[in-house]
Order: sequence, then C-alpha cells, then structure tokens
Amino acid sequence: MAETTRLELGLVRTDALMDEVLMEILDHLGIVYREAGEGDFPLLISSTKPREASFSKSLLVAEDVLPMDEVLNTLSGSSSVEDRDCFDLRINELEDRLLAHLRNLYLAEGLPLVRKWYWPNFSKACVVLTHDVDWLSYSPFHKVVYRHNSFPKFLKLVFKHLFLREDYGYNIPEIIEIEKSRGFKSTFFLKTNYDDLEKARRVQESLKEKGFEIGLHAARDSHEVLDMLKGELTSLQEATGSEIYGVRYHRLKFKPGLTWRLEEEAGLKYDSTFSNNKYFGFKSQLCHPYRPIDLRLKRRLNILEIPMAFMDWASLHRHYAYNDCQSVMLRLMDTVNKYHGCFAVNFHNTYLNRESFQQVYELFLWCLNEARVRGFWVTNGFDCYNWWSMRASVKLKLELDRNIISGESSLRKFPLIIEMAEVKEALPFIADSVFKINMDV
Repeated sequence: MAETTRLELGLVRTDALMDEVLMEILDHLGIVYREAGEGDFPLLISSTKPREASFSKSLLVAEDVLPMDEVLNTLSGSSSVEDRDCFDLRINELEDRLLAHLRNLYLAEGLPLVRKWYWPNFSKACVVLTHDVDWLSYSPFHKVVYRHNSFPKFLKLVFKHLFLREDYGYNIPEIIEIEKSRGFKSTFFLKTNYDDLEKARRVQESLKEKGFEIGLHAARDSHEVLDMLKGELTSLQEATGSEIYGVRYHRLKFKPGLTWRLEEEAGLKYDSTFSNNKYFGFKSQLCHPYRPIDLRLKRRLNILEIPMAFMDWASLHRHYAYNDCQSVMLRLMDTVNKYHGCFAVNFHNTYLNRESFQQVYELFLWCLNEARVRGFWVTNGFDCYNWWSMRASVKLKLELDRNIISGESSLRKFPLIIEMAEVKEALPFIADSVFKINMDV
C-alpha cells in the first residue's frame, strides 16, 4: 500500500440505468464516491459486471450482492406495497447488505470507512411535520365527529357550534403556537381555492409571517395533467408571494412515474404523496428520502420523494383508539431509528382540535415530544429536501497518510462518521473545509 492512500470509493460505470440505481443507494448510505477515471482508488464498485474482466483493484459488483432489479422497480414506483401496513423495509435491508460488504472490504484492506452522517447535528433520524389543509372550517355534523365521540359529548359540540358559533376545524393559529413553543416549524399544504377567501388570505399571511412553509395541496387531475399542475402552482405562488417547493395531492392521487416527471417539469423540488390512504408505514419499503428513477428517461429525476408514513385520517378510518395510534407511531419511530431514516406525519388541521378529536390532538402533542426525546430532527418538507440534496452533493476529498486522515469538504461543519476495525462504534467528526483526523487519538 502506498504511503498516502485515497479513501473515496471508485465508481465504474457499466449500465446507465443500473448505475443510477447504485448512485442512489450510495447517496442514501452516505458513501463518498467518485468516477473511477478520476484517479487511483483503493476499492472499486460497479452496478453490473464490467465487460473488462481485469482490474488492478478490488471490485465489488453490486448485482452480486443484492437484486438490483428489485431496487429499480421500487425506486421507479413500479413495485410498492398497496394493501397493508408496511414496517418491513426490504429496500433498507438490501442497502445495509451492500454497506456491510463495503465496510468489510475497507477494513480488510486496513482502511477506515468514512461516511456522511444522515442528518444535521448527528440527529438519529428525521420527522417531517406536515398538515394537509382540506378545509378552513369543520362542523360537528360530519359522521367522523359523531363516530369518535360519545353521544353526550356530540350534543355538546353541536350546541356550541349552533349557538356559540364554535368552529372546530380551523385550528391553524393553535397549531402554529404549539410548534413554535417547541422550536418546530412545519409545512402546511394549502389548496388554491377555499370557500372563505378572506380566511384563506389570513392563513397565508400568518404562515409567512411566522416562518412556516407553504406547500401545494394539489387537487383535480393535476397529478396527471401538466398544465393543471402548473396552473395550481402559479396560482398559489401569486396568492402567497412565495416560492412553492413541495406538493402533496388531495386524496393522495398519484401515478408513479408520470406524476414525478410532471413535478420535475413544473419546477417543484419535492413530493410527499406516494403513500396509502388507509394504511401506515412505507409504501416503497424505504425510509429514506429518494430521487425516483424514470424508466422512460433512464435517469433519476430532480424531485425528492419524502415518505409519508402516518396520516391521522387512516387512524380515524380504522377506528383506532389512542393506544393503538401510539403503538403505530412507536413502531415507525423505532424503524426510522434503526436505519437513521425519515418519515413525514400528516395531521390535518381539521382534526387537531382538543374537543372534537381529542385522541388525534393528544397524539400530535405526544409525537412532538417523543421525537425530541429520541434525538430526532423535527423539520418541514423544504428543510428536509434542502439538507438531503445538499448532503448528496457535498464533495469530499479523503486521503490516509499513516494514521492521519486528511480531507477537504465543499461544505463547512459537515457531520461525518469514521468506521475502523479496532473500534466497535463509528466515531463522529465535524468536517471543516480542510480537516485532519488523527486516528490514534
């Protein structure tokens, strides 16, 4: 081994489509890699078996480790879980299998494996707070209110609504204060049309003033018609005077492949729709944000899918008690903690009312507190998109000279972890634009 050894992984291109799959996996795992033609590398990786059989360095062929076709089908939306809760994350398991092989190869060569950490400040996982704003008011005469309250309580709600003009569905000022008091700011997905235009204007102004993100809650057929999507996007941007980065479609309307492609063409940055109305968990069996792969264009799209894994409507639809909901949320948090992943929660403003939907309201408060106790990063959709995209694009140059890792980073104060043969747990390190790490220390 040369006295100075480069530590990045060398990527050997073999198949355009499968190379996109492999790069997405490596980005999820925080692997530092570069094109193999850019210099000498201690280890090489390819998505499929290269035509040239001989390489001077060790070569790991990804398709020998995991079924790349299965990952492709998932990232393209061709394969997903439709009719059940999904907490068994097959794609994360496959990605971890590849990581284990890479780790073993590095350590066998006597080299440390340096990776990008998943979230800011070494947070263990990420929770993206979102609220779909379907209506700006909600009467107690909806059957879901009657179904989830005792008859005496229902009569009380009706009395206050009819005679005291109590509105149980607005709740947005209360949500803002609850989150602000904990240092959180969420995303509110707003429609372009509401019955009360003046109230809608006040909502937009309040969210902007308080620093909360406004996303598009797209309706009609905009998930499959580009002009409709562009029209809704332009309408909301003009009404709010703000750039709109994210979208979630009403009733989770979605056509895998097509909808992502339209979102990219419309200039959106992220989507958080691809999930199930009636089930909990991860439709893609993956708990990291991901760039979908377009089979027609044979590339990753410039759109980020942030997986929504919990929606309050599903719990109401399934008549879940508070303890049932809490069990679901605990399972989700345990899952993303295991893989250092991410999930979006969707609490509608209409259900976040202590009187009409007490169990949803209390679950929301518990979720915020539990995420904080666990050391999760609680954020909004755009900040999640911004971090994950920036993390993937950070360029790192790494060299090992005896027991000193020297490095350069395109971003200051970036969290790294170092895995070494002699140390059981990965060592955290904050990288500056130029840095040195003494492995002996």
